[in-house]
Amino acid sequence: AQAPAVSNPWPDAVETVARIRDGRTTAEAEARRSIEATLKLQPQLNFLVSSDFDRALDRAKPGGLAGAFGGVP
Repeated sequence: AQAPAVSNPWPDAVETVARIRDGRTTAEAEARRSIEATLKLQPQLNFLVSSDFDRALDRAKPGGLAGAFGGVP
């Protein structure tokens, strides 16, 4: 018997770009999810020196990204 598929809450870049291309998510949603995770971890890890979240969200809008991994944060 084959094991059931398990949804990965943090897919790799290949799976993320596939999800964006087939419409299961958007580049903006993925950028927001990454920003949220970053802000959640920041108090414990203190790794963020500076951020440009507004520009990242702006570039994640339709037409803002191209290439093999366009839309992957």
